[in-house]
Amino acid sequence: MLPSLLSLAAASNGSDDSQLSVGATCVGSDETIHDEFTSADNRTWSFADRKYVSQFAPCYYLANHSLTNASLSQGEGRGLKLRMSHQPCNESTALCHGAAMASGHVSTLRLHSYGDYETRLRAPHNDVGDDSKCNEGIYGYFTAGYVDSECGTWNEINFGFHPDRDEGGHKVSLELHADSGGYHESTSADLGFNYRNAFHTYRIKHRPCDVSWWIDGRIQHVLKACLTKPMHTSFILRTNDKGAMPSTTMEFAYFKFKPYKATQLRPPANVSVTEHIAWHEAHPDF
Repeated sequence: MLPSLLSLAAASNGSDDSQLSVGATCVGSDETIHDEFTSADNRTWSFADRKYVSQFAPCYYLANHSLTNASLSQGEGRGLKLRMSHQPCNESTALCHGAAMASGHVSTLRLHSYGDYETRLRAPHNDVGDDSKCNEGIYGYFTAGYVDSECGTWNEINFGFHPDRDEGGHKVSLELHADSGGYHESTSADLGFNYRNAFHTYRIKHRPCDVSWWIDGRIQHVLKACLTKPMHTSFILRTNDKGAMPSTTMEFAYFKFKPYKATQLRPPANVSVTEHIAWHEAHPDF
């Protein structure tokens, strides 16, 4: 049970996740990150607090819905839990600025560019009842992405967990925004299992004009797409529909970021996606 937050009804104006930007300039960090979330590392992460967003549907981000050193399911030890619940929004119509659901949202303070973004997570799932399911009005994301107020161009790469179109948890969305503009849900990977049932390891490999998505060490898709601006990494649990929904959890065992060090290796040009994937499989250290 989450504590009452009636005392935290401070105003927050924001219309979408662009209001959650942290950092002042478009400068990428070459740091390496390995965080198992045994504590709240405020030198690395921003834990959104009292932030109202409405890009898809109203949601209110509260820091006490991002829990570090939390006991994880499936014997994964301890880590980060993002929780979405009807509390404390149900205590007052004004408390969450009209949103019915409060949730957690975590982003890196610094921007990062080419490299490997990896996390071990369990996708959003019901807190009670059948935890192999998730309400269709709730979306989750593991994203390397940032807002255009910092760098002038929207770059983003993500795994999207969308219960309204994931065929029972079997398909994960692979999405990006490249320099050329526009949103691209490049494909949905059919995993052959329900990703809400257990933890899996998700990796985004970002290289100059080459982006690939990996799950449990297997490449799912690759694109020749140019994203030249550094990005914040975010863990997002948010609403896609209005109104009250069942409590939901998204869990993270760790996050790693390893900057890319340029090599002589280059993916082949003018080949099919199948051939491009085969090249990546043959060159896992690229």
